[in-house]
Amino acid sequence: MELGKQQGVPMQTKQTQALWELQRHGLPEIAETAARHWQAGQRYDPEDTLPIPRSLETLIEQCNWEIDRMAAAYP
Repeated sequence: MELGKQQGVPMQTKQTQALWELQRHGLPEIAETAARHWQAGQRYDPEDTLPIPRSLETLIEQCNWEIDRMAAAYP
């Protein structure tokens, strides 16, 4: 399955960037899980034990903010 190509909510630019960065850092499983959550219009909150660099955690939080904002706009 190609990331960001599932049915559901269209990917935002920031989400696509986050998925690309996760892949680039060798974290394809995390990228896949995040993509599924965001495509379903849900936040992705990684487990504290996952090896995600701080810069990517910040990017994921920005993506979650977008999801929250969209959910508030379309309840």
